[in-house]
Amino acid sequence: MKNIATAIKGILLPVLLMVSLNVDAQQSQGSIRGTVTDAETGEPLFQIVLELISDSTVVQRVSTDFDGEYQFTSLEAKVYSVRAMGGLAFRDVEIHGISLTTDRTIEVNMELHAKAVEIQEVAITWEAPLVDEERTGNTTTIGSENLARVATRGTGSLSSLASGVAVQDAGAPVVRGTRSDANVVFIDGVKVSGNSSLPTQTEEYNSIETNPRVSPADEPQSTFGMDVDRASYFNVKRMIEYGQYIPRNAVRVEEFINSFQYEAAQPEDGEVFGVTSELSECSWNDDHHVLRLTLNTDQVDLADLPPSSYVFLVDVSGSMNSSDKLPLVKETLRILTNNLRDEDRVSIVTYAGSVRLVLPSTSGENKAEILAAIERLHSGGSTNGAGGIQLAYREAEENFIRRGNNRVILCTDGDFNVGVSSQSELIEMIEEKRETGVFLSVIGYGQGNYREGTMEQLANKGNGNMNYIKDLYDARRIMQSEFISTLFTVAKDAKIQVEFNPNVVSEYRLIGYENRLIAAQDFDNDSIDGGEVGMGHQVTAIYEITLGEAESERDLRYQSAMNTNIQTDEIAFLSIRYKEPDGDESSEFNHIISNTVVDEPSQDQTFAMAVASFAGTLRNDVSMRMDVEDIIIQAQETKGEDLDGMRSDFIQLAQLYRDLTAQND
Repeated sequence: MKNIATAIKGILLPVLLMVSLNVDAQQSQGSIRGTVTDAETGEPLFQIVLELISDSTVVQRVSTDFDGEYQFTSLEAKVYSVRAMGGLAFRDVEIHGISLTTDRTIEVNMELHAKAVEIQEVAITWEAPLVDEERTGNTTTIGSENLARVATRGTGSLSSLASGVAVQDAGAPVVRGTRSDANVVFIDGVKVSGNSSLPTQTEEYNSIETNPRVSPADEPQSTFGMDVDRASYFNVKRMIEYGQYIPRNAVRVEEFINSFQYEAAQPEDGEVFGVTSELSECSWNDDHHVLRLTLNTDQVDLADLPPSSYVFLVDVSGSMNSSDKLPLVKETLRILTNNLRDEDRVSIVTYAGSVRLVLPSTSGENKAEILAAIERLHSGGSTNGAGGIQLAYREAEENFIRRGNNRVILCTDGDFNVGVSSQSELIEMIEEKRETGVFLSVIGYGQGNYREGTMEQLANKGNGNMNYIKDLYDARRIMQSEFISTLFTVAKDAKIQVEFNPNVVSEYRLIGYENRLIAAQDFDNDSIDGGEVGMGHQVTAIYEITLGEAESERDLRYQSAMNTNIQTDEIAFLSIRYKEPDGDESSEFNHIISNTVVDEPSQDQTFAMAVASFAGTLRNDVSMRMDVEDIIIQAQETKGEDLDGMRSDFIQLAQLYRDLTAQND
């Protein structure tokens, strides 16, 4: 497929729609399928999201494959609409009145037109000197041969060689109010504006050491913070789709697993959590079993939620000057703004080399004013993230709504380079700020200099959650489809503790959650931070288990014999400790987990194991490795109804990874 820049050259025209009917007598249920192509080039469009709509409700969501093809299956006989979402490059298309009967396949082909308007060539003739006579500094013209002989990485390092430049201890000097890898470029004597940074790959991820297998005789309790971030999955998805190298530490297995919905019991009256557990044979190791725990919170209507006070904290530094960063941030905030109620309030704080209050606290009734402030955002300069955080929390505290939903929403690529910029210092700052009762949502954007490690830790330590937005579809998913669960908290400082029965389990290993582990003795310590869980959210944890009687690795003189009175029909005891969003007292929820091994694992169980194994494969964890083709087959067989299209999307992602790795072999 041609470069997007080529694809968007077309003049805006009415969308041409081609709908043809094709009867497939072999289908037992109705289906709708077709191909999505570029109206200008005729080439198929990959990863176009399509929604199937009935009675104003989205009933299925799928994406096109490499051939631009899609299909909605297992459909009832009724009238549907199909909407193709073109994202940033193409105009959305919606076809109405598709009447489907049983045992028929209707073919709906769609052509999408680019959004941009072609402009005429503009020629400007201007004689400009290469040297500004009014400047007091030195100007030197160098060529490619000179640059090739200089052993430096960026213009900041070059400038440190000049007279009168002071280099700080923090690193290379900041020159021209921008970062060290930004360049001043002249073409025929004319300075080129906009982003001229050299394309560098400086993404950073915190180290993750895979959890070991342990014996319940030595460590009977497994304890961790109850978080439901999913940024890792969508970030790695971006890497695979772009054919990029996948750093091992970019893959957090629990975030892959939690990117999908599973059948889960609703909380009983008066309870915050419902628990679903399943124990089955392990798909990647026949000698082991997998215990899946899915915890569910109640759905709440938006009208029943308390008023909100949001502070949009937006990184507008020079590193955000690309189409997948600040322009996408603005689209995200527009979607959120359109979800505001009259009683909600919004402030906007920006930071680059300096920080600004762009919009004081404004009622959701004045959406036009909020949208206008978002439209005015532009990028340029270095990144004083710490200063932005300070001002955003001050604004949140000044407009704090008692018993309301008070939240800072940080939109950034995570590249902090001015002021307090080390991860440890930023974490210390955010830990202090969480005592204000203000929650934090961190949304990551872009690639190249994406600093995910810092952002994830800020979310973990700041009573928050983290998401990654790659495109407009992700923005709609997070700020529209999952608006309530993303931005409204039902439990804070939530911790999970699972105590395993040593008469039933000889070894266990928690899959993922490595950077959320908590010492067992700190489960009851309310000064130790846990995680944040949203309304209508799910949290799924998977344990790889070896059944049998546990033995201790330590030969202790006074160690008591195994308690033979323990119930052998219990494999584990689950405890959840949490606080209400505006409370300081902890509550505890307990649940007994049966040791019954199911003969036929549910679709949810098998699909979750496929996702976990895929993540383990990406991390090069040999203990979880399955052949990618087997993972694909396992996921295809357990896709189920897939109403949101996420499981189909995962299957396409695994297929793409298989094809890419086959090419590299």
